[in-house]
Amino acid sequence: MTLQRTIREGMFDDAELQVLGSLSQNLTEVATLSRAVGKQVLLGSLDAFGLINAPALSMSSTGLVIETNRGATDLFDADFRIRNERLYMREEKASQALQHLLWECARDSTIRPLSSRRMGNVIVARRESKKPILITALPVHGAASTPFLGARVILILRDSS
Repeated sequence: MTLQRTIREGMFDDAELQVLGSLSQNLTEVATLSRAVGKQVLLGSLDAFGLINAPALSMSSTGLVIETNRGATDLFDADFRIRNERLYMREEKASQALQHLLWECARDSTIRPLSSRRMGNVIVARRESKKPILITALPVHGAASTPFLGARVILILRDSS
């Protein structure tokens, strides 16, 4: 956060700098607490998916994986895993479909069915030695993303084995 004054207002005096200094410390504490609470909310939500045997992970609109549940982690292999904080899928077509969904979600917080795809918004991530993983994207809308550490989409994974 930046606070600026006009030339006419002049520089901050010592008393104002002292107040701003204490404000900075308070804002840092609030941000730290907010992040800790957000992490617990997100983990709780992903754990809830785990309780119904639904592997899931959360992603930012830029494609960074924020959190995963145990079921999702158990599905990771050489063809489907997290690499450099991003979901790696061996199949390029599946990777492109996910990027398109994330772009849609970042643009206006909605994921629209893609009429050109027979399966709607289900992405099929094919693997070399195992059956494919089916990925369904659930958008996290606008203000709801705040307690979720900025997660914009939750991916529900289903092993088709």
